[in-house]
Amino acid sequence: MDTSLAISCQAAMASKSSALLARAPYTNDTVTITRTHAPAHGELPSELIGQILRYHSEDKATISICALVCRVWHIEASRLRMSKKELVRYQDQLDEFFELLKPPYSGLRVLPIESLTIRSKESKADFDVMDNFLHWRTSDGLPLSAVLTSILKLTFDSVRMGELTSAGLHTLTNFERVTALELDWVTFPYSHTLLLPIIALKSLELATLRGCRVGTVTREATFTPTHERLKALVLKDASRDVLTVFATGIRYKKGLRALHLAFINYRVPIDVIHESQLLLKTAGPSLDELKVEITANGTFYLETEKQAFLDMLRLPHNPNLRHIILDIVAEWLILPFVKGLTMDTVQDLVFTLDCGIISPDKQTYWAELDHLLASSQFEQLKALRFFLFRRLDNRFVDELHRLLPRFSSRGEITEAAF
Repeated sequence: MDTSLAISCQAAMASKSSALLARAPYTNDTVTITRTHAPAHGELPSELIGQILRYHSEDKATISICALVCRVWHIEASRLRMSKKELVRYQDQLDEFFELLKPPYSGLRVLPIESLTIRSKESKADFDVMDNFLHWRTSDGLPLSAVLTSILKLTFDSVRMGELTSAGLHTLTNFERVTALELDWVTFPYSHTLLLPIIALKSLELATLRGCRVGTVTREATFTPTHERLKALVLKDASRDVLTVFATGIRYKKGLRALHLAFINYRVPIDVIHESQLLLKTAGPSLDELKVEITANGTFYLETEKQAFLDMLRLPHNPNLRHIILDIVAEWLILPFVKGLTMDTVQDLVFTLDCGIISPDKQTYWAELDHLLASSQFEQLKALRFFLFRRLDNRFVDELHRLLPRFSSRGEITEAAF
């Protein structure tokens, strides 16, 4: 299976920092080294690393540069209900950190940091963490985006985002190299504010939202923005409102190429299924890869929920899909899903089965599946992959070859355990 767009965006960034990962580890002790030459551009001298690492545990509301050697900068505010005095101290600590980068290290003013995470350790805040951070300036007035010009990925984790001000949006707009944005457990006051950071990042190609929530839904948007480059969208534990925003509140100029929907609640509400179906319709013929994940063993309590989910997977609006991953861990779903597929472009199918157990009373079931997969409709299908939870033995692939003889003679059957 070709590497998915969502994975490749992350892998590209990881590969760029692999050389730094190979360096010897640093300790939290202050390092004092007499330097005989100026550091190369983009290189952090070891004595500066030592000073920076001291910040890691000095205060609960401090900056943590514990992984700077990996080009990852974490700013953690562990006490979110800060008073104005505490907030000023937090600002002063940021200023103090950047003071370290003044001469003789003026060449390091532009930090070689590729991934920036703004994280809070609680789910509620008394101030707007995102906008407050984006307003930050160095002591000589430089905006954040002027100092961190190498950023490729931005992550906001467990923060509350209010109405981003024009200054905050302007800062995001100036992060011209950011191709990946991750929003984890971020609360948005209104549905349209969810799109603000996404629209502001003009080079964004991959957006990942996990557990995000919307306070008030604004159904009638005054305009529908168009994103020039967004290609991949990952929505995990998305509410109906979040799905609606991406289905109807934004246009994708180049079309979505990869979509990953993960339903991690024990039960998937039928309205969430309907909004997911609308999003698949919005993605349209540009969609190349689809991954759908359910963690509750594919359990549906009502027949209407089960049927709605299968209807969602008919995929009539996505005729060019080549890669489909169903992380469902439910044997019963495979055959009705394959029966419902209408496109003839699928090159590989990936299923997840629990424990790798094949029901002994399902011989007819698997024979019908083999007949479908060996038909002309699936002529392009090259690989059938099964990912297994808690594999019990190594005979699973042999059993699949026995149950799917016609497809086995033409395609590949593989498995891999988690």
